[in-house]
Amino acid sequence: MGRRPNKPKRRFPGVSAVMSEGVWKWRALLRVDGRQVVGTYRVTQEEAYEDHQRMHATRVVLPSEILTLGTAIDAVVAAAEARGLPPETIVKTFRAHAKYLLTFWRAETPLTQIDAKEIEWFITESGKSVDEEGEPKPPRSPNTLRQKDLPLLRRCFEVAGLPVPEFTVPKHRPPELRFLEMKEVAALIERIRREEFTDKNGAVIEATARERHADLLQLVAQSGVRPGELGRITGADIDIKRRRIRIREPKDRSNPRYIEITPALLPVVKRLVPETPDELVVPGGMNTMSNLCRHWKRRLKESRLSGRILRHSFCTAQLTAGVSLNQVQSLMGHKSIRSTDRYIHAIDTGRAKAAALLDEFFEKPQAGHQSG
Repeated sequence: MGRRPNKPKRRFPGVSAVMSEGVWKWRALLRVDGRQVVGTYRVTQEEAYEDHQRMHATRVVLPSEILTLGTAIDAVVAAAEARGLPPETIVKTFRAHAKYLLTFWRAETPLTQIDAKEIEWFITESGKSVDEEGEPKPPRSPNTLRQKDLPLLRRCFEVAGLPVPEFTVPKHRPPELRFLEMKEVAALIERIRREEFTDKNGAVIEATARERHADLLQLVAQSGVRPGELGRITGADIDIKRRRIRIREPKDRSNPRYIEITPALLPVVKRLVPETPDELVVPGGMNTMSNLCRHWKRRLKESRLSGRILRHSFCTAQLTAGVSLNQVQSLMGHKSIRSTDRYIHAIDTGRAKAAALLDEFFEKPQAGHQSG
């Protein structure tokens, strides 16, 4: 046990030193309405003091009384900024969905006017594929409504201190099952490994990241791990001797799931093992995986390349190979057997469409024979 370092001297008001992971870190402190609000941990006092100034400025600009939808949205965004959320998270989680809400209501609309009937109207209209003038428009996904739009609207009522109207939340719709054949997956991963990058003069640039990107995508395709689960795996979760990877659920860490490291996957996993046990296999987590897939989807011009589709491809390949439904459920980490059963219907539908393609070879000669 090493000696605990002395507590550093505070040089800025509104910040406090806290021992975390064996080192002194700093966080902002602010008293709001008789309660203390704390900021996120920072390495330096300067960063914590900047948080304190931002939190104080936000408290000053927050209106004492929130009456309209636009004011409530501003208050929600300001509160998120005061908590130190990254700007990209604020844009994706708040501003983008606030913009969508403001296509149905004006910013000056009083919150008291948005009752349960108004919200039900919003849910119905957002799901239509045409607008009021009959022009086509993309319908809003029920999953986006229940996970993003409606929670933001509910938060607007909460910051205003108003009761949230009771409304029916749209049911969750399972995502469309799209998958690739395993030979297509192998070909895509091989293209990534061989892809050349050139500068503006046409000279080839050594791009080492492509090998790691290919390894990560191959791990998803050969194990069926969810991209979010992959983003939580650390070096301590990988057991090369037993040839398995531990998948821990964020809410229930006492009952982990394990995925096997096959002989073909072993060299890939060895290359991905981080140097320290606490280090993540994918720095940045799920966001890194999403950005990686989007990059190669554009570069290879393959719209079906995503972590979700690679996982679906793994499941359908297992079922097509004759692996039992219960075993595939265990491999995929499905809580319900019905989730796994959906893949069987997708495979059967694909086979039926493939078989129906043969009809045209028999229908056309027959039609020609009748006309002759």
